[in-house]
Amino acid sequence: MIKKNINNDILIIVLFLLFFATRPLIDLQGSYKDGAINLGGIVGITSAGIAIASFFLSRNARAIILQPFFYLLIPIFIFGLIFLIISERPNETALEFARFIAGFSFIVPLYLILNLRIHDKYLKIAFKIFSFSLFVPIFIGWMQYLGYYPYSFYDYYDGQPIGRVSGGYFQPSSLTRYLIFFMIFSMCMRKINFLNKNIFYLIFLFSSATIFITGHRASILAMVIILPIFYYGIYNKFPKFNKRIALFSIVIIIFTFLYFVLSESFAKSILNSVALTFNTIIKSFSISLDSSFMRGRGELWIMAVDQITSSDLVNLIFGFSYTKFEVHNDPLRIFLTYGILGFVLFSLFFYNLFKFCNKKIASKNSFALMSVYLFLAMASVTLEPTAYPNFMWLFFITPAFIRLAINEKKYFNNYENSNLKYN
Repeated sequence: MIKKNINNDILIIVLFLLFFATRPLIDLQGSYKDGAINLGGIVGITSAGIAIASFFLSRNARAIILQPFFYLLIPIFIFGLIFLIISERPNETALEFARFIAGFSFIVPLYLILNLRIHDKYLKIAFKIFSFSLFVPIFIGWMQYLGYYPYSFYDYYDGQPIGRVSGGYFQPSSLTRYLIFFMIFSMCMRKINFLNKNIFYLIFLFSSATIFITGHRASILAMVIILPIFYYGIYNKFPKFNKRIALFSIVIIIFTFLYFVLSESFAKSILNSVALTFNTIIKSFSISLDSSFMRGRGELWIMAVDQITSSDLVNLIFGFSYTKFEVHNDPLRIFLTYGILGFVLFSLFFYNLFKFCNKKIASKNSFALMSVYLFLAMASVTLEPTAYPNFMWLFFITPAFIRLAINEKKYFNNYENSNLKYN
């Protein structure tokens, strides 16, 4: 019986890690059409099904029910089911509910990995597959930047469409979130010497350069702030400027310069791309919350606040179960979708999840976990990360990588001899 339970635990974890590792390829859908479900949606719903099935397959998975962070999600789940029945717009409600159960299903493998002290080989294999999967959108992104691959995302300036580097994804932030988490995972793997220094530096150089050419301002800011804090959380010291970093930078700059000057037309197209990148980063800032602020986000925020303040008591408490428009701000989206009650439940969930994960991490390494929460908070200002299943998967799997980086020697190879403590 114990052996069977252990095998089920491994099966659950392996399936989730496989989904996580191949998600960069799964999400290469380009733009969405007619609201039809895509491969990412199918995989997300499948992961939710596996999470539900795990409660029947694994005694260890069922123990998650005792955790405060889990039972805080139960009311949201119940409200979602009720809203599916009574909603005046069932399609939009179903989409919100599907995103919720798909994104938050990843707390099940996180709980199993942290509590069972799963051997590092599963995370190492997942990191390898994830790295190779992510190489494809990175390559596509640079081909878009150099003009050899069609854009899949466009911004509009003065009524004219301008292509943005997105790596073949629906929007640039879809690529940048993968890259930031990729650098976070790489720091963890470097800590246990799974990556050599040369590959580690190359990952950082090309990932950061790719984030820059997307022109996604929030991601560039997050990268500059989050990564040093995470590094400090893992190593308990700030990174020093290494001669290897300088050498790699010089080599790449020289190689790129020589390649550019081989063709005048090519060089001109590159200069245009650089100009557009800078234009994307600095254009449209304004001190007033109108249509010019953050490329229209200020106006959307005002519309969302007006909708909240004009709501009746029931909608104010329980929300509308959907958003009538993309708010580009996660707290406002949660207020509109789940109301004040939902906002409180989500807040308490993340607080209790932090407490649980922090118990599994040495106190001196808490900054690593805090930095990931800071990334979530920064992304929530202009995006809606809790509505993106792939973002939540990356967020939930990060504590497992942190635990691996700082406690590798404490992992047990023998599950049957491990002392499970569900706290």
